[in-house]
Amino acid sequence: MGSVLGVSSVTVPWLMERGWPSTLAIPVAFLVALGIGLLNGFIVNRTQIPSFIVTLGGLFWWRGVLFAVTRGFPIRVDRGDPGFAPFSTRLAFGFNVSLFWFIAVALALSFLLVRTRFGNWVFATGGNVRAAQQLGIPTHRVKLALFALTALMAALAGVIQVGRFSGVDSLRGSGLELEAIAAAVIGGTRLTGGYGSIAGTALGCLMLGIIQNGLVLAGIASYWYRAFIGLLIVAVVIVNQRAGRLSPPR
Repeated sequence: MGSVLGVSSVTVPWLMERGWPSTLAIPVAFLVALGIGLLNGFIVNRTQIPSFIVTLGGLFWWRGVLFAVTRGFPIRVDRGDPGFAPFSTRLAFGFNVSLFWFIAVALALSFLLVRTRFGNWVFATGGNVRAAQQLGIPTHRVKLALFALTALMAALAGVIQVGRFSGVDSLRGSGLELEAIAAAVIGGTRLTGGYGSIAGTALGCLMLGIIQNGLVLAGIASYWYRAFIGLLIVAVVIVNQRAGRLSPPR
């Protein structure tokens, strides 16, 4: 996730330096992310290798590509470019438009997960893939769609960051995987699959932001944030595991 965010965010200014308008560079960034997601999903489905291994290898590969393309130097963009307006405009009362992207995406994906047949397929595939296949659920297509959707969401975050910070570097998104796992498990998602919610994950994201800002306001060094998140992941997984023994999977 972090490397896909980095690749998509670097793609935009890299293309703009070569004369591409932002209105074309941004869609290309989304297409690049979509391609990475589909590639990961295809490898997982075709080889049956655990997705953790595939995405871990992709993490190092795409991060290496970023360093090769940028040579370790940041790339700047014009923050006032109108192409970034839908992603990075600061609205009234000090809010960024990214807040509305967060709310809109959370609502849309929550509806998709809870109110559609595809959402039922997701829970079934995560809970017991063999049972889902016996019920006629196209588990391979479900996994492929989820890999693609995850990559697109990472690209959206990357494009938002390009417009907000007027530049990117090869380390953009580094370590985001840890925070993504933490937000999911804090929100009640079981790493064993079959249980979770978009609303819970959204609250997990907000909680991580509150913790990070709280540590800064308290004058605590920023590196303690990563240490705290690591301990929090272990603690929450233990709680979820014990809770899973007391309640049936969804």
